[in-house]
Amino acid sequence: MSKKTPQPSQASNNVAKHSHKNIVTDEFTALREIMDLLPGHIYWYDLNGIYHGCNKQQAKSFGFSSADELIGKSFHDLQPKAEIEAIKKTNELVCKTGQTLSVEEPGTYEGKPKIFLSKKLPWRDQNGEIIGVIGVSFDVTIEKKQTLSLLHSKKNTETTLRQIIDNLTGHIYVKDVDGTYLYCNKLQAESLGFPIENIIGKTDYDLSSKKQADQYRTIELDIIKQQKTVVAEESATYNGKERLFLSKKSPLRDEGSNIIGIVGISVDITAEKEAEKLKQAKRVAEKQSEVMKLISSAIAHELRTPQASIDMLCEQLKDALPILLARYKASLDTPCDLPTLPDTLYESINEENMGERLLRINNNSRTIVNMMNKNMLQGELNGKSIQFSPKHIIENAINDYPYRNRIERKTIKGICGEDFTVAGDPDLFELVILNLLKNSIYHVLHCGKGHIEITLASGENNNTVYFNDTGPGIPPAYIDKIFDNFFTINTDNGTGVGLSLCKSVIENNMRGKIWCESELGEYTRFCIQLPKVN
Repeated sequence: MSKKTPQPSQASNNVAKHSHKNIVTDEFTALREIMDLLPGHIYWYDLNGIYHGCNKQQAKSFGFSSADELIGKSFHDLQPKAEIEAIKKTNELVCKTGQTLSVEEPGTYEGKPKIFLSKKLPWRDQNGEIIGVIGVSFDVTIEKKQTLSLLHSKKNTETTLRQIIDNLTGHIYVKDVDGTYLYCNKLQAESLGFPIENIIGKTDYDLSSKKQADQYRTIELDIIKQQKTVVAEESATYNGKERLFLSKKSPLRDEGSNIIGIVGISVDITAEKEAEKLKQAKRVAEKQSEVMKLISSAIAHELRTPQASIDMLCEQLKDALPILLARYKASLDTPCDLPTLPDTLYESINEENMGERLLRINNNSRTIVNMMNKNMLQGELNGKSIQFSPKHIIENAINDYPYRNRIERKTIKGICGEDFTVAGDPDLFELVILNLLKNSIYHVLHCGKGHIEITLASGENNNTVYFNDTGPGIPPAYIDKIFDNFFTINTDNGTGVGLSLCKSVIENNMRGKIWCESELGEYTRFCIQLPKVN
């Protein structure tokens, strides 16, 4: 499976969401110029050691003329092994504890060995997951010999970090277990209406209304009690206006992993444009729902007449076909100029009475159409619930699928694994398998390689059906979207309804789970997990 590409930081997402494009460009250009003017080495790289940004000073240390030349390269390839081991230990500790660390590290600058004082903190994505390390390093080779100079460099490092944080478009703050402010950035101070120095040492009860302070304190106490990160919406007054903020707050721990407070970041989410987008999306969704209900009823109504006609013809075929086949077989012994049926076609027709097979397929389609119409109107796909063998239903689906040629049929290698019993609607389950067959056959033939294999596996608590094809695979960006209504990768192969329907059947009717695993160019595997039947 492909590794996830590190996501931008929460603060970067805030800039993109709430700032005009020109302002974003100006801010980042200014920030970059500031970093280039600073005497320290500023950089950030992901968990694999790949650089995603730095200032000129850091680029210069590796012999590059600009930060852009360093981006995409790994420090593993640029530094001596002895330096790498020391850096890796520090990075691992930062990522493991989730805390900021100040350490001395060996390094090289302009070909000469140096000692750097580095301050490193976890680089987190918008979900709070650690995706790398942010660092600021200062050359303290000379200062190390002089205690006073060393302390001065450390102060410079802390000042640099504060400057960076103060330029972020988000309200950042740190409080102890009693709710007392230990730190906040400039934006948070502005929202409270006090200088930073007047906020440190106070609580929200000193700085805000009791109603707002109670709201903040309730969430913070829950974080400390549950020892987990909380994302919540909070109201606050900013620039004299009532605003809505999305706040992410996490426990603050000391070196012994004891909780000593909370750290939080709050983002203004009251933008009118975003609110209007949500309202518009809701109106569109409601309209689509009404249209789908109307179409569903119309289709169900219009199909009744041809289905009844097909039933009548199937009944006649069911009675006539055995006689016709017997007469045909007898005629083979009498020489004549009439054409004969190919052996494979004769065997296919003679294997099972074609009339009975068509009657069963038509009856299944009628049941599914009526059921989907009923559930479309009620808003949820349920169906009946009986115990059945999934292997038998899968075999029926493979036999009943309307293959256009032998090549399509040969893509299916078969079913393996031991059968088990599940509960649900067998007609709806067959519909799921038919949808998966349709998708896999299309993609396997479209890319010119691969086959389809279905595996049954019985577990301790659940049974699982693995529907696997070795076709083109699915791009990672699409994996989380393929079960969404009306989402389709190939518009010439569907409308984006099939997999959404599969998900509804498995979750609502069979009380199970369905998900997709794929590696581009290698395989696609749909996993259907179903509860054990006692």
